[in-house]
Amino acid sequence: SSQSAFLSPKADRLGSTDSPNNIATGNGDSPEDPMQPTDIELSKGLFHLAVVPNSGSDNVSIINTFTNTEIKRISVSNEPRHVAMSRDGRYAYIGGENKAYKSLKIDKIDLISLININSIAIPKLGNQGIISFFEFEISPNGKWLIAMEGHNGTIYIMNTTNLNVLRKISVCPTCNGVNPTQEIVRVVFSPDSRYLYAADPSEAKVIIIELSSGNIVRELPGPQDFYAKNNCNSCYQDLKISQDGDLLYLVPSIYRVTSNKNLWRAAIREYNLVNYSFRDLIIRDDLTTPDNYYN
Repeated sequence: SSQSAFLSPKADRLGSTDSPNNIATGNGDSPEDPMQPTDIELSKGLFHLAVVPNSGSDNVSIINTFTNTEIKRISVSNEPRHVAMSRDGRYAYIGGENKAYKSLKIDKIDLISLININSIAIPKLGNQGIISFFEFEISPNGKWLIAMEGHNGTIYIMNTTNLNVLRKISVCPTCNGVNPTQEIVRVVFSPDSRYLYAADPSEAKVIIIELSSGNIVRELPGPQDFYAKNNCNSCYQDLKISQDGDLLYLVPSIYRVTSNKNLWRAAIREYNLVNYSFRDLIIRDDLTTPDNYYN
């Protein structure tokens, strides 16, 4: 499950050392399927609110970050797991999936009226196996909502105003929702919201997508990660971009040391997005097994 927080200066009390309250968001719907928070976003405007999707339920908790109290619970799609916040803090977008992993739903919550104002469904298409959101992000300019369905390697580009799906991009031909080692795992925006970068460990590459057209404009070589063929939950852990948009970092990766096939290397790959060169920033070069690094 994803756990992240984006803190605004106006909402700095949630979880602070000065306010150590534990905030209860309720019990699960049943002992077999308990409700549990899976993500958190804090309002970036003047609303002083945190939005927490409660997996194992069909609701999200709205928390006042000044008083550390839950002020409302809003019904959304079953199994809400991800949340993204509009740049002005007015709206929260919730990504959820049904328990059978056969459909995905997105809800839009107005944080002034505290009601769910829009909902769309993304159904399973054909024999896709399981489907599940891996990434759920809003572009820096606030125009695009990106929902990445990782198991089948599909990226949905939506308009944040009405949740219309503008583009559906298949970026991983070998991802079929059946083999868990074939997945798209991370995305990041360019600072100007022109491009989206997607990490594909299944095919050892980083894909560059132009958001306005939905076209794949370039592919960058990624290291052949050991876990890409074994357990992709542990490969290509993160994708970050510099503030000026010139450098992209893929972290971390585990692959064989070329000069010694019995040793493994842990490294961060740095891409220069001006000339599309890359280099590996080595963390460890002496691992006798990839598990030594993760353990």
